[in-house]
Amino acid sequence: MPNIDPQRSIASNIDFLLFNPNGPLYDEYTHLFPSMFKHADNYIKIANALSEHQYGMTRNEIIKQTGNKSGEGITRILTNLEKCGFIRQYRPLGTKEKNYQLIDFYTLFYHRFLNDRQKAGTDFWTSIQRTPAFYQWAGARFELLAIQHCEQIKRFLRIEGISTSIYSLRTTTGEHGAQIRCGTP
Repeated sequence: MPNIDPQRSIASNIDFLLFNPNGPLYDEYTHLFPSMFKHADNYIKIANALSEHQYGMTRNEIIKQTGNKSGEGITRILTNLEKCGFIRQYRPLGTKEKNYQLIDFYTLFYHRFLNDRQKAGTDFWTSIQRTPAFYQWAGARFELLAIQHCEQIKRFLRIEGISTSIYSLRTTTGEHGAQIRCGTP
């Protein structure tokens, strides 16, 4: 990519490309959904809603938060977002209703860091490195990366013959709550 400066650190290149108003990718998100979907505003509303819920939302929660109507329109939008790799469907352990979770790494990055760049400044990404906020974000994204590549991980570990399902179990009872993500036979 000609916009990467090999004399700069990775963080400095990210600052230039994404956080600098003159950077070539500064406005990229504003073009993303309109370049892919008709009536992009409906897709953006759903992405915005899902970005606020790390572990996803049910269809009814999405409808309620976005103001979209239930029916074929919302089904088409969710199907299109899933086919394009923006979201995934999964069923949390112990529930009957499916959740929809935002899984596109750029969209997640945008909503966490780029959406409010005016407050961040042009050297934001460099300054956030090795902070608790950075490690929290990186840990959550690593977890998602592992979920999306479960089969490759199993193949690497030479356990591909073992049947697994990926589940999520979260509780907020008690003082601290807990979260478990695991594969089970």
